Amino acid sequence: MTTPWGQPLATFDNRDDFYGAYPQLLEGWTVAKHQTRAPFGVDVDFKDDFLVTLCAPEQQAGAYPMSAVTGVATAFDQETGEIHVLAENITHADAVQRFTR
Repeated sequence: MTTPWGQPLATFDNRDDFYGAYPQLLEGWTVAKHQTRAPFGVDVDFKDDFLVTLCAPEQQAGAYPMSAVTGVATAFDQETGEIHVLAENITHADAVQRFTR
């Protein structure tokens, strides 16, 4: 499937599959505490039913300056629950520049 930002690097059916491929990004997050189907991280934007998030370990996602947080940019399709990987090893500042309206 193509996202509003083009062809994703990878697509996962759900959060468990995503974290199976990127287990390091789950570090520190408590799944029971965050009852959502979307992956964990710093939200970047919301567009056309897609939530764009920069996924990173919890400690890094809460770091300042936020612009320097580095991780995997994803687009969560709120309709299907699919998680599309838009970019890897990208900073929050670059994700904002590339994936906001």
